[in-house]
Amino acid sequence: MKVWIGILGLPFVAGVAVGAARLPANAESQWVLDHCTQQSSFSTTWRRVDARAYSSSAEGDGYDYGGGCWNGDGADNTPNQDGYHNSVGEGADCSGFTYKSWAMKNDYGTARRYWPPLSNKLPEAHGPYTAEDFKLGTGAVDQLPNKNYGTTQRMDAFASTDHVGMIYTELSDGADKIAEAKDQQTGMGIFERSYRSSTSYSASERSVWDT
Repeated sequence: MKVWIGILGLPFVAGVAVGAARLPANAESQWVLDHCTQQSSFSTTWRRVDARAYSSSAEGDGYDYGGGCWNGDGADNTPNQDGYHNSVGEGADCSGFTYKSWAMKNDYGTARRYWPPLSNKLPEAHGPYTAEDFKLGTGAVDQLPNKNYGTTQRMDAFASTDHVGMIYTELSDGADKIAEAKDQQTGMGIFERSYRSSTSYSASERSVWDT
């Protein structure tokens, strides 16, 4: 998992969300242009339960480094992307997925912005956050004092310098179900991980949640 380093300068055209069929490799770079939108909206509230439901919309969909658009059909519609291209395939990367699931804005502020899964208005729909920002508590992210089960809640994050995932379900013995965009091979989804027991990961939360 690489840290997002920006996607400015790439050509993007708003498409119409009409569903996607699996494309041949030579047409995969058109997937975003053909299926993603430029939509977003102000959200007056955003709860942990909203973020949890939102994160589940990506289960089984593809991963795309620097991207932010998926259609929720449970399949990787651009499976031959190599993971090094910016926003030419289906899916988000780890920091972009957390940013969208937490309904964050592109200004490091605590206000809420709803990004539909098919929204790929870049760079706003990915946001400025890297995995390390989630680890260090940058902007609208606060570090938690520890990773104890009594400290964390659903949809808090575990972040290292190069990956971030959100707690979907707390388990036991240092493991949890994690909602994440892992890599090109794994895709997006909910997986059992031991980030809680790894010294590489710290716990953090969105600075403001609604009840």
